Amino acid sequence: FMVQYSGIQKDVSDSACCAVRHTDAGPVRWGRCEPGQVGNQAALSGVPCAFQSACIRMSSYARRGSNPVSAVRFLLQKGEKRMYRALYRKWRPQRFEDVVAQRGIVTALRNQIAAGRVGHAYLFTFLIAILITVLINVIALFLSVLLNSKIAFKNGFRAIFFIPYTLSVLVIGYVFKYIFMNPLPELGKALGIKWLSTSLLTNEQLSWIPIVFLAVWQGIAYSVLIYLAGLQTIDDEIYEAAAIDGVNAWQKFWKITFPLIGPFFTINLVLSMKNALSTFDQVVALTEGGPNSSTETVTYLIWKGGLTGGEYSYQTANAVLFFIVLAIIAFVQLRISRSQEQI
Repeated sequence: FMVQYSGIQKDVSDSACCAVRHTDAGPVRWGRCEPGQVGNQAALSGVPCAFQSACIRMSSYARRGSNPVSAVRFLLQKGEKRMYRALYRKWRPQRFEDVVAQRGIVTALRNQIAAGRVGHAYLFTFLIAILITVLINVIALFLSVLLNSKIAFKNGFRAIFFIPYTLSVLVIGYVFKYIFMNPLPELGKALGIKWLSTSLLTNEQLSWIPIVFLAVWQGIAYSVLIYLAGLQTIDDEIYEAAAIDGVNAWQKFWKITFPLIGPFFTINLVLSMKNALSTFDQVVALTEGGPNSSTETVTYLIWKGGLTGGEYSYQTANAVLFFIVLAIIAFVQLRISRSQEQI
């Protein structure tokens, strides 16, 4: 062992142990020191007074010509393992610290996974992402077909459905938080609906519903816009020929409309899944990860643990891992969707 704190003066108790190193090239001598001493001294602050006898024995052993490593081994053989661990934590070589720093990210992330917090965040994120993606695309496709048909005030309805996309998620989130905290429970009590009589935001089993509702409500607007753009590319003559052949509305949609807007469906599927996996503002505005961390998404966990929780190292690793997961999911989606496109 090398005394790395030589030349640094520390205030210690009268019975504390210390090590004195006279020269950089000279041998290390172990012994006792008093508070207030100066010079090439490094006090073992943090070593309890109960280890005085071990320190004195170590000093005498070192003066017989043995190095500090051999002295520590001698103490270890005598059963004083706590003294060995205290000395090693205090004066461990810098090389060992570098190894710990390099492995600290993996170790900390493994501990978090073992604790279940990161695993629950990934599971919750994937579940709500699938649900949000399905709901957005089903509802947006239905609305876009409806808005593309011959109805009154068609352009006005298109503008109304696009308004949610222009609003800030946090602002709308706080508005919905008030709705879910006050008016909605009162409505549930009036209607006699037990699960709706209390706030959904404080229910650990149902707190995901407001998050999904807000994400779907705002995400539909952009998907409707993309689907409408795709529907505008279909020639009306195709529908006229299908009408002559006697196809019904469902056959016209499933056999003609949906295959022709396949590329637009692929774009919407990838974008909606990416946005759903990155759900963050909805959680911040509505639940802040609660109750009992039941609504923590991966992005919220990275932000909360890394920037405000002192877990910067392994949340950085978590962010890299999440980026890889998103890239893989997007690649798989594109390969599967494009293989099913019929143009």
